[in-house]
Amino acid sequence: MNASEITIDKLQISFLQLKEKIKALGYMSDVREGLSLLEYSSHIVLHLLFLALAVYFHETFVLALLFFYLSMLSSVGITTGTHTASHYALVKSRKINKFIVYLGYGFFYGQSYEYWIHKHIKVHHNNPNIVGVDEDINLMPWFAMNKEEIKNASKIKRAYFKIQVLLFPIALTLNIFNVQKDSLVHLAKIIKSKGLTNRIKLDLAVLLSHYLCWIVIPSYYFGFANVMLFYYLRMAFTGYGMFAAFAPAHFPEEAMFLTEDNKNMDFLRRQVYTTTNFTTGPIGRYMLGGVEFQLEHHLFPNCNHFHYPKINILLKQFCKDNDLPFNEIGWFEGIWKSVRIFYRPQEIYKTVPSN
Repeated sequence: MNASEITIDKLQISFLQLKEKIKALGYMSDVREGLSLLEYSSHIVLHLLFLALAVYFHETFVLALLFFYLSMLSSVGITTGTHTASHYALVKSRKINKFIVYLGYGFFYGQSYEYWIHKHIKVHHNNPNIVGVDEDINLMPWFAMNKEEIKNASKIKRAYFKIQVLLFPIALTLNIFNVQKDSLVHLAKIIKSKGLTNRIKLDLAVLLSHYLCWIVIPSYYFGFANVMLFYYLRMAFTGYGMFAAFAPAHFPEEAMFLTEDNKNMDFLRRQVYTTTNFTTGPIGRYMLGGVEFQLEHHLFPNCNHFHYPKINILLKQFCKDNDLPFNEIGWFEGIWKSVRIFYRPQEIYKTVPSN
């Protein structure tokens, strides 16, 4: 056994000790169910209220846009709370957590439950920022996020990639529509390989309810064109909100892009080197529902997000004691760096620094 293997073994032992400490403190079992449901339901109430006000003041352009913007802020809370539920960490009941995912992603935004579980839980969390595996950092052929994608592109494509940052804000307005498309493609693949199972039937039924309640039924009362404009604006604003909430965790340069062979790296370093925390104030914390504590979340995804500030203190000390990076930037800095990647694409690293 060489020195690096001994160091990694010591690191794993130290990490297991940290996990046991967090478990002993009750952070893995204590779900702040009441607070979580109150927070989550408040986002839904505010979202629907702001959308109703946007419709009511539709003849006053500035007011309508203001309320769409406010609805975006509450949509961040819905999506981040639903994200927590998808890790079975919002409430104690697994069935209620699943119901919340169907509600928050399926009914409100037309995203498939099965697609989210596959893309986020199974793939992303096991392989964050692993190029060729993690689809969250693969926006080709429309946008290049790393230097290899630019290097391998044609001359015309390279010329386009030089100005892609100018088009990215427009593309963000279509982000949710792209997720909806990918959801249906994913379900079609499952149906082709496994048939129309009960899980898929449920997923499709929820997606159908989304389109019925947000497009078909409203069109009967308000007209199809008006409803589609409303639907587009709602999804466009939500696209910006989703980017602001999730991109700062993995797009800034502090979060390394790694080659595909790093998917066999030990779990701890695979998470720490590819993930970045971002700090915010009380309003941001209310909106983000714990996703600002990305390092804590990636290492302990089944913990309720109200415990992350306490785990944060322990994890910072752990990283310091074990010569590991603890990436942390401000939220607005994280958003800026997440946009800047489309002007200054990331390097891809073959390995992480040795401890």
